[in-house]
Amino acid sequence: MVGKLDRLRVGLLLSPVIKYTFTNYCTATESWLRLNIPKRIERGPLDILQAIAKTVKRDPTAHHYKYPDDPYFESKSNFSKRTLALSLESGRKSARWIIENNPQYFKEVISEPFIKSYAPKPQYNEDSDVSEETLVQVINERNVSDAMFIYELLKKKGCDLSEETKQILLELVCYYNEHDREDENNLEAKWYSVESTAKETWKNEGFAQTLFSTMNADCPLALSTLIQGMLKFGQTDKAIELYKVAIDKNIVLSVGVYNGMFSNVKRMAAHEKWNYIVNLLKEMDSKEVKPDLFTLNEVLLLLTNCREIRKRITKARSIIQEFRKLGIEPSLASFYYLLNIAVQEFSNDKGQLRRIFGNTLEFLSGQSLELVHPDDVNFFPHAMNVIDSHVRSSNLAHKLYQLLLEGNNIKFLAKNIDQNNFYKNYLFLILRAEPIECFINLYKDVVPTVFIPTTNLFKSILTQLKRIEELTVLPVLWADIKNLPITAGLDLSCTIVKMVEIYEGNDKEVTETLVEVANYIYKTIKYNENLKNTELTGETISNLLIIFLKFGDPQKGLELLEMYEGSGVLLCSLSHPALTALFDYHMMHSKPLHILECLRKAKQNSHPNIKELATKALPHLSVLQNTDLKWVTDIIEKSEEKSEESQPKTDDEA
Repeated sequence: MVGKLDRLRVGLLLSPVIKYTFTNYCTATESWLRLNIPKRIERGPLDILQAIAKTVKRDPTAHHYKYPDDPYFESKSNFSKRTLALSLESGRKSARWIIENNPQYFKEVISEPFIKSYAPKPQYNEDSDVSEETLVQVINERNVSDAMFIYELLKKKGCDLSEETKQILLELVCYYNEHDREDENNLEAKWYSVESTAKETWKNEGFAQTLFSTMNADCPLALSTLIQGMLKFGQTDKAIELYKVAIDKNIVLSVGVYNGMFSNVKRMAAHEKWNYIVNLLKEMDSKEVKPDLFTLNEVLLLLTNCREIRKRITKARSIIQEFRKLGIEPSLASFYYLLNIAVQEFSNDKGQLRRIFGNTLEFLSGQSLELVHPDDVNFFPHAMNVIDSHVRSSNLAHKLYQLLLEGNNIKFLAKNIDQNNFYKNYLFLILRAEPIECFINLYKDVVPTVFIPTTNLFKSILTQLKRIEELTVLPVLWADIKNLPITAGLDLSCTIVKMVEIYEGNDKEVTETLVEVANYIYKTIKYNENLKNTELTGETISNLLIIFLKFGDPQKGLELLEMYEGSGVLLCSLSHPALTALFDYHMMHSKPLHILECLRKAKQNSHPNIKELATKALPHLSVLQNTDLKWVTDIIEKSEEKSEESQPKTDDEA
């Protein structure tokens, strides 16, 4: 038995197809079963970890792994997040600077496996022993300045280089415009950066054109590379001149050249633009130059920017369908352009916009998308902005958010400003369109671990909450607001205390929050050296006074009055509810002089219930002088006379 099993194991190893014969003794028939051993699949070093990671859901209470997983060191403001992330990256940059400037101290290789990008870069000089293989290696590492230096060194030594080496060197210098590429490891600086509008210009008669002059001028690949470099860095006139020369010589240029030539449409008159696009596509067809995704997106970008072209949305849909027939699927950038056109065409037709957005999200739903075009990263923030500003559909917003959470799609929020805009629009839309419970759930899911609202967003949220008279979310918001810088916190605190104007005092948690906010303002303006002289408005003082007198420490409210008594604010700006609360407090503690002062301020501010206040106060003012008592009784009498005059007269009286 053991021998049979051993032979079976050997058979499984030696033969990809094994035949087993099973004899059915009842029917005396045989059946054959084939076992196909699949081909080995090549796996990367991280494939297993990535597969396991997909089984773990995101923890909404956990910050990004770059931040310390410790509540004490938790980043609770955008400023602290930015400071910590850039500090860590600054440390890495400092380490790289030390290695590059002191390579003699880092000769020993201690890392396993060896990471070449962390090792010091080789230093080349006039005495360096270099060859064509060295040049190819440096080109593959994309070290532009070293590649140009080694080329010049080989040229001086009289070394002949192959056309293939010259071609890849030309591609390198044209792509980077003869500059060293930026360090791709500086992710945090890119995350927090705002793109500069200044564009680099082509180096005329520079290394690239000198190198091209040593090559075959009619070589399609070399000529295409040079034209693409010129188009990329703004040397459009010279690029068009070379393009026309190539066409006259019947040289077939690369698809990248045609993609760059689409930008020439900006110079043309409105009626010529669409014909130029069509003719360029026809020329590609006649030259048998197969378009690619960048061709599709260049055409859609031109349709987005050229508003003079008629029926742009119809043309855009038709172009996408034609490219799909060629096997070219649209990327997120394609849909970004399509949505831009839709907003421009149907800005006043929400129904049409909603259908276009719905169809787009239906097409993309459930997909783990790939980043294949630079403008792919614009789709999510722009789409959420349009849904919030134009479509106003919380259902579409939820679908877009679910698409963002699919697979690794979160990478499409490539900058801090894009992430902020996405969540800002999403949160504010849900606050306006759905029950407050939905807003609270979303808020807790993304704040503060993923996104921390700005001061302006917090203020907009608080204003909206006051408008809809919904205060139950105040404790949640205050937990994050109090962690903001003190100036922003003070500004938002003054906005929060406005809520007391619509608050009836029937929620213990909201009451405690309002008192905590009032204490925060009180301590800030009293003890903070930089904010001691902050002038609060009469409205803010009124709201603080109501909170302290009704729900908190009345002595703090009275002290606040004394602090601002001489500023002139209180004489004309205290609200009627604040005066009423102050009057009731002094009535409760039987303080005749303070009651009289409240009545004077109430009369000065034209309090609508001055008669009721005076009538209520009169029995408590017997200890005052007759002149003061007469002033109070006059208020009552005059109020009664005005009341009688305001009543409509009967027919007999008339």
